[in-house]
Amino acid sequence: MLRFKGFDYEWVIKRLDEISEINPKTRELPENFVYIDLDSVNNGILTKFNKINKIDAPSRAQRCLDLNDILFQTVRPYQMNNFFFELNDCDYVASTGYAQIKSQIFPRFLYYYLHYYKFVNDVLNRCTGSSYPAINSTDLKKIKIKIPSSFNEQKLIGDLFHKIDKKIELLENKYEYYQYFKKYLMQQIFTQKLRFDFKDTWDKVLLKDVAFIPKKTKLTNVEGLKLLTVKLHTKGIEINDRIKPKLTKRGRPYYIRRSGELLIGRQNFHNGGMGIVPKSLDGGICSNAISSFNVFEDKIDVNYLYYFLARPEYYIKSERLIGGTGQKEFSEKELLKLKIDLPSLEEQNKIVDFLLNIDHKIELSENQLNKTQEFKKGLLQQMFV
Repeated sequence: MLRFKGFDYEWVIKRLDEISEINPKTRELPENFVYIDLDSVNNGILTKFNKINKIDAPSRAQRCLDLNDILFQTVRPYQMNNFFFELNDCDYVASTGYAQIKSQIFPRFLYYYLHYYKFVNDVLNRCTGSSYPAINSTDLKKIKIKIPSSFNEQKLIGDLFHKIDKKIELLENKYEYYQYFKKYLMQQIFTQKLRFDFKDTWDKVLLKDVAFIPKKTKLTNVEGLKLLTVKLHTKGIEINDRIKPKLTKRGRPYYIRRSGELLIGRQNFHNGGMGIVPKSLDGGICSNAISSFNVFEDKIDVNYLYYFLARPEYYIKSERLIGGTGQKEFSEKELLKLKIDLPSLEEQNKIVDFLLNIDHKIELSENQLNKTQEFKKGLLQQMFV
């Protein structure tokens, strides 16, 4: 167990209702207030401010909040989307989908303890329902937790995790800013509102003019080979370890894919299902549901082609090009007819270098965010064990 220096006595075991008041009788609803329901909070942060009046309030709006109240999500509590209330700019009322907890110990300590996996497991064991497991307040009150008897130790722990959460919030904002910035710049670049000191008119070509489908050789054995899949919303390519590829008479054939090839999922191109095979996944395989393209390097940079296609305003609109009903799928013939705006190779290189640099910043900020979140998760286990 990880502890602050100077605290060495045993923690004490208490029922939750011995150290807090749960769902106390509430005062009358104010005339106007901000309503907090289960969709209002994301990762412990209030992201939706639904301002309503008393007359229009839903029946679940019943919990008038005070400073330092804890909202514990009782429906699907495994999501751990709880909220620590510290706003006083106006009146706030919470849904009965939350348990309102008024802590009698240092409130931030209790708030973070409610995220400890052992407490969450105890809650889940008392839940009823399968699709929407939920716990009632009577059962929630009975759950036992282990707490420091020293208020100072409670405060040190609560304040530490609060600082980590503030760091995570800053990293999330940074990550979201880079993504928004990239989206904005791509819109400016590919509408030619932003140029890199170039004046040449861009050509309008078809995909078949700058790219081609490499030779296909059906595999007769897929044992031990990595099955690749394209993630939606231009999230790249990854190994699909959920499905073991098998060759059957009526099944789709499989082909080797090489690094640098542009892969497009024909059923999900309009959902951003595309990516370039990285060196680490060279030699992986895909079924023929995923098409592969190589480029004529004297005409186009493969990264430029990817960035041009990877704009939501481009690939979402592409769905109208698909014929048929039901499960729609691009044919390779239809893909080769996609329209491409083509600057000179020199300008392409400038665009690619610029966007790759932003992607690098996005990757770094995402890694930093993930590491901080994992650090917090590990610290929760070490300090509350």
